Amino acid sequence: MCELLEQDPEQARPAVLELVDAGDVALRTTGVWALDFIASDEDLSRLLTLLNDSYSDVRSAAAAPVGQFAERLPTAMDALAAALNDPDPQVRISVLSALGHTRATAAVPHVTRLIDDPNEEVRRWVTIALDRLGKATPQP
Repeated sequence: MCELLEQDPEQARPAVLELVDAGDVALRTTGVWALDFIASDEDLSRLLTLLNDSYSDVRSAAAAPVGQFAERLPTAMDALAAALNDPDPQVRISVLSALGHTRATAAVPHVTRLIDDPNEEVRRWVTIALDRLGKATPQP
């Protein structure tokens, strides 16, 4: 799959989308991960749905590809901001990572909301995301 994604993304696309639509959570998660490499604007609606999937692994995997759109599409930024309320700490971490990679100043207020998150790893990723966003780390 990785080789096909690298060599011919358009040829890989149908197989990736089939995985994204799979009923099996592991296959769906793998498909979402692969979609991150070939995502286009037409995928945003599907990705926003996946960011709200019933399985946290899928939601976590969807954060990075949604993040690709967050700087230029407010809908994507809003979806990531909402996903910071996810009950699963790994999803919040994935969203923080995605927001940090946007380098969008609009992400800063969303990231700083989690400065006092009850999960220590999430708080660590707040610092990482703020660093990536070029902001000094606020003190709790």
